[in-house]
Amino acid sequence: MTSYNHAYVWLVIIVASLGCIQWGYTDTIPSSVIGYIGDFLFPGISVSKLSLIASILPIGGALGALLGGRLATKFGRRKILLVTDFITLVGVPLTLISNYESIVIGRLFEGISIGFNSSVVPLYILESVPMQIKGRSGIIPTVLLICGCVLAYTLGFLVPTSLSPGDTNNAWRICLSVVAIFPILRIFFLVLILKLDTPQYLILKNQDEKALLHLQRIYGTDAHLELTRLIKERELANLRQSEGMVSVRDLFSQRFRKVFFIGCILSLIYRWCGLNGIFIYSKYIFAGGKEDTSGTIPQAFSVALGLIELGFTVIASLTVDRFGRKRQLIPTLYLLGLVMVLYSTISLIDSPDNIVAKVMILLWPAFYSLSTGGITFLYMGEVLPDLGMGIATLLNWISAFIISQFFMDWARAIGLPGVFFLFAGITIITTVILQKYMVENKGKTKQEMWAIYNGTKKVNSAPSVAEKLEKASEINENPEEQENPGNHADPPVNSEV
Repeated sequence: MTSYNHAYVWLVIIVASLGCIQWGYTDTIPSSVIGYIGDFLFPGISVSKLSLIASILPIGGALGALLGGRLATKFGRRKILLVTDFITLVGVPLTLISNYESIVIGRLFEGISIGFNSSVVPLYILESVPMQIKGRSGIIPTVLLICGCVLAYTLGFLVPTSLSPGDTNNAWRICLSVVAIFPILRIFFLVLILKLDTPQYLILKNQDEKALLHLQRIYGTDAHLELTRLIKERELANLRQSEGMVSVRDLFSQRFRKVFFIGCILSLIYRWCGLNGIFIYSKYIFAGGKEDTSGTIPQAFSVALGLIELGFTVIASLTVDRFGRKRQLIPTLYLLGLVMVLYSTISLIDSPDNIVAKVMILLWPAFYSLSTGGITFLYMGEVLPDLGMGIATLLNWISAFIISQFFMDWARAIGLPGVFFLFAGITIITTVILQKYMVENKGKTKQEMWAIYNGTKKVNSAPSVAEKLEKASEINENPEEQENPGNHADPPVNSEV
């Protein structure tokens, strides 16, 4: 197993993932401030206009996702991360003005930056870290995203639920401005410390010398081994044409259509399992579907919701490399659907205010984190070409807009039990599809996964490039095994489909 500079690699991961703290915080903060904005800033505002403050974010996210993959391929991962942070710093001040249109436009800018982050952060991380920690490193953005959610819920305690006539309170501005901290920090590190783009991107652009410089910071004296592997992949897979110039038509060709289909399915279930409805309207859900969400109890339940998701996301980061992506995803996704069925059934028998129903909602983030929450963007980043990643993420954001904008309308029309029966049905049907068609990618490179999905390579064929390199590295570290090759078994190949 190739050694690497732990401090530098984890710095790369955390700096890139600052955009995910921003994502989680910006996505969730409406839950804490939207009641105040509706009651005191713009009294009498319609529910649809108030919902737009939350749902405009996914519109911006969709625009950012549509452009993010292409721009990251043309200009580089690092440059697009910097552009992303400057867009955020344009949007935040607009949200602090007591004007409805200004807040909506500011949220649109924040959404665009989040769309860039959702496409580019996984690429930046996965192309910078050693093979042996790709699983754990891919979970870190999700962990920090949930930290952003918890922070947003916690700061919600600062926002008053009532005001005396003539009084004002600026806690809502504090809540909406905190998010600026994260892009400022990332700009600092990208400009002063992380000055090179990812090694894989530099090789893609034929900048092998710069790639070697970056690889030396990661692997030290072993950098040449990784450089050789990346150059060989480029030559064998013809990455100069295929990875950098994949078109929309290519995504529907035999080479990419199956992997693109799975990526889109994963991207959709990430939202359609109920994510935006639960996290944006958590106070409404924990108030039992009542319009009055004042008081600290719904806010406290919301904080607990975020903390539970955070804890289980950490657990997912420890298990995903051990069990593999598909092996962990399928059973936990079924359990996620079951939890929503139980919530809806209990709510119909009694009411959504039933304590057991609330416990079911508190169980939801546990299975969500172990399933789609912890695996979707990790797997997509590992198997999709840049353009495919951008389009799949675009679908993700369109779904987020639909759920954020219309969740309250659905809840009023068919009740919370009906809404969660809908989410449960979508979750279970999607899981059946993924169980049949998704391929386990543990220990395999992106190019190998393309070959498996398009049928030119069998899942249980020869060991992957990653496995061969790991085995060769282990033999080099233990030369006595070279003298007794019979004592060194071939690495196991994961045969799960």
